[in-house]
Amino acid sequence: MKKSKINAGFLNRKSCRLSKQSSNGIEVGFELTTDSENRVQAPQNLVESTGKKGFINAFSLAEILIVLAIMGILIMLVVPNQAGVATRAKSLEAQSELNSIQTLQISHHMQYSKYSMDLTKLGYIPHKLVTAGGKANYQLSIVEATTTSFKARAEAVVDFNGDGKKNIWEIDQDGVLTEIQPD
Repeated sequence: MKKSKINAGFLNRKSCRLSKQSSNGIEVGFELTTDSENRVQAPQNLVESTGKKGFINAFSLAEILIVLAIMGILIMLVVPNQAGVATRAKSLEAQSELNSIQTLQISHHMQYSKYSMDLTKLGYIPHKLVTAGGKANYQLSIVEATTTSFKARAEAVVDFNGDGKKNIWEIDQDGVLTEIQPD
């Protein structure tokens, strides 16, 4: 067993510094202090030095890789669940636009006693599609219009989830929204 020298020194009446340097160059030191009732308190500063310049205490590469792997697994679990949320949020655009068309059709029907096949006659101004550099994800059209009923359709211009199917919604004169083809 290798022996090492322990140095002790009193800094003042209430504190004492102890340090130890082993044969391999590692120095460990701490300071013991007492409070007003002369009870010994826990070491305030623990100093450890390897004696090698340029080295710091840090995480190893293996520890960092394990943390990154765990984060990757968690991300893989969360991202597929978020894809459905984005599709549902985009379908709200179709529902909102179809509700606007239904309101315009009701106004047109009250004025002319018939529903219109023309969106411009209703006063509807379509938004620029994403395929043309705009923000709208749905192409709107009126499928049928008679004196007693109408049907408007919103067809997605992009496939939101990449499955080859584009989302389609329809609305009738009663305001009933129907998803014809889910995405």
